[in-house]
Amino acid sequence: MRPFLRRVLSTLLVSVVLLGSLEIAARVLEPRFIPPDRTLPLPRPGVDADFLEKASRVRDTLGGLPMVNDDATGWNLPADRVIMSGNVPCRINTLGIRGPELGPRAADEERLFTLGDSSVFGDGVPEWNVFSSVAARRLAGLWQKPVTGVIGGVPGHDSGQSLARLKVTGGGVQPTWVIIANLWSDVYKDNGFLRPEPVVATVRDPLRKLAAYRVVRQLLTPLLLRRKVSWIASMDGDVGGQDGEARSRVLLRDYILNLRAIADLTKSLGARPAFLALPAPIDLDPAGPPEDVRSYREAMRAVAQEYAAPYIDGPAWFHDHGGTIGHFADQVHPNVHGHALIGEAVSAGLASAAQAR
Repeated sequence: MRPFLRRVLSTLLVSVVLLGSLEIAARVLEPRFIPPDRTLPLPRPGVDADFLEKASRVRDTLGGLPMVNDDATGWNLPADRVIMSGNVPCRINTLGIRGPELGPRAADEERLFTLGDSSVFGDGVPEWNVFSSVAARRLAGLWQKPVTGVIGGVPGHDSGQSLARLKVTGGGVQPTWVIIANLWSDVYKDNGFLRPEPVVATVRDPLRKLAAYRVVRQLLTPLLLRRKVSWIASMDGDVGGQDGEARSRVLLRDYILNLRAIADLTKSLGARPAFLALPAPIDLDPAGPPEDVRSYREAMRAVAQEYAAPYIDGPAWFHDHGGTIGHFADQVHPNVHGHALIGEAVSAGLASAAQAR
């Protein structure tokens, strides 16, 4: 055998042994990084078909978070558990809300209860860094009294589900402010707008079968800022059309009714409503967001004016305070840095509203 060929075969053999050893080690170590319960379970037998349909429709956009059947909202976070969002542990209290247990509200305490989907839940973001927590800390220093941020977002929840969630948990939370931030799960159906491009999926999907790839990804995730984020592919149908024609999951007219109902319920709880328009990378494009997004944001702004409630313009805040694509993990989800900016916007909006009262 020629020396060159022997060197090539020897190199290949050593590479195979090393890679095989690495994969075996990763399979042994993987349980320490990735918990086994990372699927969305179907509800118990006998539940209505509506939940099954909803669960199936949003399964791909929930990021593997375990969910449980909920008669009021369709699905909810499992109460009194710690679950994982990416590599971030998330404690869920007995109310099914992300965060610590909530006792009776103190006489001088302010509570900020946020409603929305995974962008509000803080997908892949530590509890301390979610925007409601950031806003609470800033307002506590400004108001010189206790302020608690309560993370009420649930991945995949639209405005109708947030309304149901407020009905069920509002009394237990005892909010003084309810921050309504529903947008993405209302505007779009499960049309794959959070899924990767086919070329990316073709390369990534086989790699996901390797434990070594999964472990390395978990370890590197906190260090990665995705600098290039694509937006949503064009879709058929119309935002304001009939259910079968609309590309929106919640029709615009129903979205407006839901926002009004949430504001009315908030006031009945003795709290004040505030509305938060969530930013996205597309807001940094000179062309701006699609008409779909503009329509829903304008509807939110109009409802806020109708109720004399604060309207916190996330996109404008990002534009004026150095927001970049590095503040997002994908097309809609802010990362730790994005949540920090949103928290600043929320604290500024509520402080201004409190001062004007």
